Amino acid sequence: MLKKSLLNQSGISLIEILIAMAISLALLTAAATMALASLSSSKDTLQNTAAQQELQTILTTVTREIRRSGYRSPAMTPVEEIAENAKSTTTFRKIWTFGGTTCIVYRYDSDTNADPLLPPGNGLISNDEVRGIRLDSTNNRIDFLTSATSTTAPTSCDSANGTWTPLVSGKSIQLGTDALKFEYSSGWIRIADGASITSAQALAANAAVANSAAEVIDQVKISISGTLPTSTTANPKIIESSEMVQLRNRPFKFN
Repeated sequence: MLKKSLLNQSGISLIEILIAMAISLALLTAAATMALASLSSSKDTLQNTAAQQELQTILTTVTREIRRSGYRSPAMTPVEEIAENAKSTTTFRKIWTFGGTTCIVYRYDSDTNADPLLPPGNGLISNDEVRGIRLDSTNNRIDFLTSATSTTAPTSCDSANGTWTPLVSGKSIQLGTDALKFEYSSGWIRIADGASITSAQALAANAAVANSAAEVIDQVKISISGTLPTSTTANPKIIESSEMVQLRNRPFKFN
């Protein structure tokens, strides 16, 4: 009787133990896989968020800077500005492009006014009022021209033309050769009176009288793009942003 009772109380067999271990291992593997996938997704999300924030900061800074181009204080009437400064190196209403669409040089009056109640500016150009923005794809950054070597018309975006300061080092994003673009929307005016004219009228005017018409920039579309550092050729992770800027001072376009 005792022997039969002991037989009925036998424990788990080896096969049952192995099956339980296999099931436990499968559950642990699934849980670990889900945890790793969640961590990887969180990492990608953080990288993308950081890159988007950096890209938006760059775009906002560039937009605010470009919007000032052509500003002068005290302001002149359009006729005065055109008649006196349209072809002069001393005017603030000038804008140049180099390197296709990846570099822009412009001017605006930023000197401190003697009267703190008045807007900044004294109507006279200094070297630090010649500004520029360029893409330096070699060093993966966007540079600002903070001070030019002179106030004469620039000939290129080369470093010799002034002090270029990095705006962004590209730690969160990688900047390619076409990461920065400036696209223009322009119009034409008559030099004599500043009246708006069509491009056909401008062409006819220039053919008849040298420098009797000039092209002015009304708007600039700024586009910035890049890829995340984790991007691959097979899986490029591209981020981009753009904004249209109205240039109310309508600077004269050169080259």
